[in-house]
Amino acid sequence: NKMTVSDYAQQYLATKKDIKKIADKSIDGYEREIRLRINPTFADTKVRDVSTKMANEWVRKLIKTETSYSVKKAIKIARSIFAKAISDDLIVKNPFDSVAEDYTHKSKEMNPFTAIELNMFLISAEQDPFYAYWYLLAHTGIRRGEGLALTWNDIDLTNKTISINKTLNEKMVLSSPKTEESDRVLNISDDLVEVLEKQRIKTLEMSLNEHYEDNNLAFPNVIGRYMSATNLIKRNFAFILKRAGLKDRTIHDLRHTFASLYINSTKDIAGCSTFLGHSKMSITLDYYTKYLPTENESPAKVMSEIIK
Repeated sequence: NKMTVSDYAQQYLATKKDIKKIADKSIDGYEREIRLRINPTFADTKVRDVSTKMANEWVRKLIKTETSYSVKKAIKIARSIFAKAISDDLIVKNPFDSVAEDYTHKSKEMNPFTAIELNMFLISAEQDPFYAYWYLLAHTGIRRGEGLALTWNDIDLTNKTISINKTLNEKMVLSSPKTEESDRVLNISDDLVEVLEKQRIKTLEMSLNEHYEDNNLAFPNVIGRYMSATNLIKRNFAFILKRAGLKDRTIHDLRHTFASLYINSTKDIAGCSTFLGHSKMSITLDYYTKYLPTENESPAKVMSEIIK
């Protein structure tokens, strides 16, 4: 009865590993969902204490930052874990069976910047101490935690690449990226290299302070530790928007901005999906197909020209 969700989830995974029909990749997926989406909220909570109310609140929080696909997957695994808890006589009711299904059909409204608005944002951000961070997010579409987790070992300014291999969550805990596909190497532009070179010099100057902890971070706070995304939103991002005369948005909208502008310009869904680190190209299609440029020629006309 004192079993925590984190401990019981490990037992659940061990049981899954004993089932030979379940592929290793699937097991890795279970482990990732537990580590990234379930444990951050429920790890230290006793299995018997998880209520339907807590489950619903968890889902409400997930849909603010996750895709509909990711939310559904997380709920499915949580339900499976607690179904096993029922069979093990730890609980009598599965709190995730009563999660309001309509939550999973609500995706947080995307509100990407237009090209003009993005430039307005970046001009306003030039006065912010984290300008290089905002510029990086706008140029690459990486997730905010992926950016904050970067060290200078991950950034190769000579070969113009950035390795995304970890992320920093809201609780300031470092972990692996969301999916296997999220572990990736990105090619970056000369413009971004120039901005990052200046950021490198800045962090070297910061490290001269005797009270500075040199953790080799690309975007540290004033004492050299990981910068809190929550603080960035409240103290920096909101002020940049206000100074630029732009309406409220989320940091994640910079990711949507990258995707929408890139797809509108190139029509390259596959390339965008790889850059964003989506686990499936269908996720990219679901979110950003509407940003594909409208073709003037109808399919009938195109096929008439092909078939003579």
